Amino acid sequence: MNELSKYESIINDLNLIETQAEVLKNKAKDIEIRNIHIERAIEQMKAENAALSQKVVKLEGEIDRLIGKAELNIFNSLTSKEKETLKTKIENVINKIDYHLSS
Repeated sequence: MNELSKYESIINDLNLIETQAEVLKNKAKDIEIRNIHIERAIEQMKAENAALSQKVVKLEGEIDRLIGKAELNIFNSLTSKEKETLKTKIENVINKIDYHLSS
């Protein structure tokens, strides 16, 4: 009978190990499926990020173009007399700076 109880004990241990192995197998499968979903989401986000980066570059170029155009429009909107007045004021400021630097 002692042999029989050892045999039953071994069988019970093997059944327990088999059950634990099955649980671990199922957890590993769940994790694998989850990782696949995460990898797909990452790839989708990378593609979205690339598209948004291109949009940012395009919009920055548009901003630079509009700023340049606005600056050009400011100076083009001045009359000849206003341009001359501005030129004279700039020359006066430069002369004052030169005077202070040479002192």
